[in-house]
Amino acid sequence: MTASPDGTPAWLTRLFEVLRGARLPVTGILATDGSLDLDVAGVAGQTFKLELRPGDAPGNFYAMAGRRKLSYRASGELHPTNKKLLAALVTVLGKLDEHLPLDHRGVDGVGTARLEPTELLHKRFPFAWIERSTVGDRTETEVLARVTPQCNQECPFCSAPPHPTATHEDVLGLLDAVCTTFPGARMTLTGGEPTLRPTFFDEVRAALQRPEISWVQVQTNAVTFSLAKRAKELPADPRLHFFVSLHATEEALYDRCTGTTGQFPKAVQGIRNLLGAGHRVVLNAVASSLNYKHLPDLLGSLPQLLSGLPLPSFHFSVLMCPDGRDEAPDFLVRYSELAPALEQAVLRAGEVGIEVEPLVSSTHASIPLCLVGEEHRKASTHRPRLAPGETGYEDFSLRWTKSNACRGCVATEQCLGLPSPYAQRFGFGELRPY
Repeated sequence: MTASPDGTPAWLTRLFEVLRGARLPVTGILATDGSLDLDVAGVAGQTFKLELRPGDAPGNFYAMAGRRKLSYRASGELHPTNKKLLAALVTVLGKLDEHLPLDHRGVDGVGTARLEPTELLHKRFPFAWIERSTVGDRTETEVLARVTPQCNQECPFCSAPPHPTATHEDVLGLLDAVCTTFPGARMTLTGGEPTLRPTFFDEVRAALQRPEISWVQVQTNAVTFSLAKRAKELPADPRLHFFVSLHATEEALYDRCTGTTGQFPKAVQGIRNLLGAGHRVVLNAVASSLNYKHLPDLLGSLPQLLSGLPLPSFHFSVLMCPDGRDEAPDFLVRYSELAPALEQAVLRAGEVGIEVEPLVSSTHASIPLCLVGEEHRKASTHRPRLAPGETGYEDFSLRWTKSNACRGCVATEQCLGLPSPYAQRFGFGELRPY
């Protein structure tokens, strides 16, 4: 079926034109697989939405429009004139239905329902998120594919929001969509624990076979790689990176951080196997109230734990406290206490020859710029590109928030501020706008 120059299916554009030509005030149409959502601007300032679903879809409905069930949503009782408008739309859509496909796949919008590419990708693949950042004057795009919620650990401060399980076909479809819409993007396979998927290796290979993807990162706890043959299952490709969680090197503390028992030796062996197979490895510790005082010792112990192997680089993350993780804020530690511990850990890493990625190199899991020394701010030009509605000023309804005093800070356009649960717990007094 043909499409317009911007990729919108011709049938969807034509449907919008016909409805508008009939003087029906439809402002936008969103087609998601076999469903249609119509935004309608009624009289008296009242807007409402029509939802058309396949006839065999579950749930109640208002009327049939050809082969589709039609329901509507509005704020309050419909104005009498808008009730007549609704009846007219039911009639017209019923007559047009035979000309509309039931087998449309993907997400397309027209009018005010036209979505930005990042919104389209997430709507089509609900397990995928886009993170944009800048490195100097260069823009980077990273696609985080949370391919499974299943995990072999139960970290109480887990940063993963609740998300669906992706099918193998979903993952392959996402790879194709990324290549088309975001060529040059970075792809991160995460979870849960992505290596638990029976199709994990096939999906990594599929990503590496697409030159439009600049690099492929696997976020893992490395436990499943304690079997040497698994670490050798994939080629030591320069585009393949393993981002491995290691929150402690004291076994009892590791168990507390991961909610497990007896997995520490397997995690260490998994890291050794990945390094021995020639893979690029970055170790990551999420700093929490459990382990932040241990971080300098963690760095100091790595050369002995990984003796005989090339040392990996290291990364520090802070808690993000996503929605649906009600326990996570209990493990927050004040940044004014955390920052000195992180800086001490960086010094210890230098003493033992381990490279540490800059403390402000994460898009969303970094300590605020104003709470680290100037040398750490200057160590990286990597900064998040703030999405609309992602952060604000003393607004706890958003995932991140900043102090009103931050409005005049030179970094405010590239700073998320504090996770809202952090600000609610500790306030804004630690922030030092500059």
